[in-house]
Parts: sequence; C-alpha cells; structure tokens
Amino acid sequence: MSGTPHIKSLNVAIETTFGSVDVATGLVDASAIIGYVSIECERAPILVIGETPVNERPDTRTEFYVHAPEPDTACDTSGNPIPRRTGQLTIDMVHRMVGSATTFADYAAMPIGMLFNSVFRSTVPPGALTDTIGAGVSVTEFTPGILGNFADGIMICQAQDGVGEYSYVTDASGANVIMSPAMANAPTGTMRIGTTFTPATQFNQLGPSLAFRGDGDGFRWYATGCRPSSVSITADPRMVKMSWTIECSHIYDDNGNAAVSEPVIGDGCVAHMLQARTVVSTAAVNGVAAPAAEARTEMIVDDFSASLTWTLASRGTSSTPIGVADLEVTDFVAEVDLMASIACAPLTQDTFLRRELHSVSVGLSNVAAGNGLNIYLPAAALQADPNIRDLSGDIIRHHYLFKQSGPWTGDATGTASSPGGKPFRIGLGN
Repeated sequence: MSGTPHIKSLNVAIETTFGSVDVATGLVDASAIIGYVSIECERAPILVIGETPVNERPDTRTEFYVHAPEPDTACDTSGNPIPRRTGQLTIDMVHRMVGSATTFADYAAMPIGMLFNSVFRSTVPPGALTDTIGAGVSVTEFTPGILGNFADGIMICQAQDGVGEYSYVTDASGANVIMSPAMANAPTGTMRIGTTFTPATQFNQLGPSLAFRGDGDGFRWYATGCRPSSVSITADPRMVKMSWTIECSHIYDDNGNAAVSEPVIGDGCVAHMLQARTVVSTAAVNGVAAPAAEARTEMIVDDFSASLTWTLASRGTSSTPIGVADLEVTDFVAEVDLMASIACAPLTQDTFLRRELHSVSVGLSNVAAGNGLNIYLPAAALQADPNIRDLSGDIIRHHYLFKQSGPWTGDATGTASSPGGKPFRIGLGN
C-alpha cells in the first residue's frame, strides 16, 4: 500500500467481444460493459499501465536531425489518431472462495473464477454440488447416491476427521465411482463436487476475455482484450495468495469520468494451507494406464509455491484499431515447489534418476460448503535431485520441485470435453 495512495480501485468485467470494440463506431468502448466488479486486491501493483506502441523510424534521419517517433495506431473516421497503449497489469490478491454464493452466484461471476476461466477450460458439476453417497467400498471407490452428479476428471472432496481430503474421479461409468488419489478413509456421507479448471485443448474451450478499469484520484484507465499470462500461488505464511500477470491488448484513458468503487468482498473463506492434506502417489504412475486409482503417501509440507504460465499468441485482424482478434493459449507449464522438513519416502534420488512419474495433490484449504482449493498433477515429474538439501535455515529441508508431465490418459473416458485425461487441474470447492 505504501506510496500508492492515489490508487483507489481495480474493476474487472467479462467482455462480450474481444477488445470491446463498438460495432457502430469501430472504436474501443469498455465503459459500456455491464457487470464490472471491484476486485479485492492490493493497490500497490496497480499503476497507470502500458506504453504507447511507436515506430522510431531511424531510417528517416537527415544529417543530424531525427524525426519524432510515429505512434503505431490507426486514425478514426475523423482523421484523429486513436490513443492507445499496450502492456501488462499485475494483480496481487488473496484467494477467497465463493462461500454461500450470496455475494457471487458462482465462480464464473467471481474475479478469481473470471481469471482462471479466461485461460482454462472450466467444468462445473454436471448435477448437484453435493451427493449423499452410499457405502464407501474402499479408499479409492464409493457408491454414489446419483451417478449423474459425477464426471470423469472432476474434483471431489470431503472433510474426514476434520481434515480436507481431495481426489478426482477417474471412472464414473459404472455402479461405483473410482477416484484417485486415495483418501485417508473410505468415504461416506456427503461428497462435495468442485468446479475444475484444466488446460484447454481447443481454442473455443477458453472462457471469454476480460476488461479492466483502474480508478484513482482524478484518473481512470481501461484495459481491454485481456487474458492472464501467469499466476504465482504462494502460502504466506499459510494464507494462500496469488500474483497475476495480465496481458492487455489495448489500454486507454478516460480521466474525465474518474470514480471510485469499493471492493466487493465475497463471503467465502480465504484459503489457508491448513487442515488439508498434500499427498503423492506411493507408487510410480503409468501415465497411459486406465483407469488409475492410486494409494497415496502424505507429505508434511513446510513451504509451498506454484507457478502457472500460459503462452499467449495474438491472432491478428485488420478490422479493429487493436489489430488483435484474440489471444490464444499455445502452451501451458505448471511448476509446484514443495519444501518438507521430513523426507517423503516415495520421492528418492532413484525416482528422479529413473524419471518416474508420481501424482501430486496439494490441499490448500479445508473442505466446507462453498470452500476448498486443490492443485493436482496426475503425472508429475521431479525436476531436481531430492537428495540436495536446503541448508539455508535452522532446519534441514527436502526440496521437491514438480512439473506436469505425461502423457496422461489415466482416466477412463477423458475427452476434449471433460477434465479427464488432462495433465493439470485446479479445483475450487462448491
């Protein structure tokens, strides 16, 4: 907060068309978007962002004279250059859940859900948000109350002995639902069914692009045609925080209409890496076996961070002043970094040297109505030798750095239209 008292609020909205170009005028008009939500975030990173794209034209020099750089922008129908900047926006925020859905109806209406949905495929529960299940057959199998409430690849969770247990459906095609990784106990009672975000395999699976509005003392700017390019998820010290980097295709000012919006704070809990288990598969994962139901080993995690990075490529167009038809995700990389003061038995030097794959499920919140957060790599590869200890602190710690790997087809009917068979998933509790 220090040093940024002029920044008042940051608002986000879903675009109906990429870049929010007015079809009547051909100009960008983000002020007409209905549904801006003021984000609960830290003000410090939110500045007047972007730089004007220019062409320096060094080849036009004559003797010792230079020409002013030429702004790289179109003119409107009156012959006036269109003000334009491009750049990145950084948003630091805590991870809050949807709660009782009174402030936000669902994750699609919530800023965190908007951000994830813009670069991931979102899969909501196919039926009810909960299911009263029958007898737990085993720690990886149970009899559903209603089979139609479950789908391959989707996150499921429940509190067992007061501790959050997370798993993912690997087969929902028979009388019983098979899941992986295993829970601590055979599940009984209420099973909560989460909203699951996975990498999109087709461009049309991405959610809509976003528009942002920054308000301050006497100034306002809009950024349109926006999608995240990365997010860093950390526990500080146990509270889960996120730092987003947003790529903005078009930024312009509207200082004459500056205003202030109070942050909209959801009624869900802020995620804490407490009362939830982090587990790895006890045995190596065969990424092409189907279905997979894995025994698990709990990890005692001292510190956690994750980095998700999307490579965005511009799809060009000449029909708008932005010159970008959309931003397409062409690559995705997930890294999960865990520090443990107690060694995890399945993760050895030999595991790294033999390039074994293990599933990793990181619990980041206890399970309750409208709450829950989990990161899941069904086939993760160690990126460094775990025999290298971290000696920087008072306690010797073991360093486990994972990256999503594969191929992974370990869900029974994972398809392009389901989260099954995807190499990375993040689940939000309903």
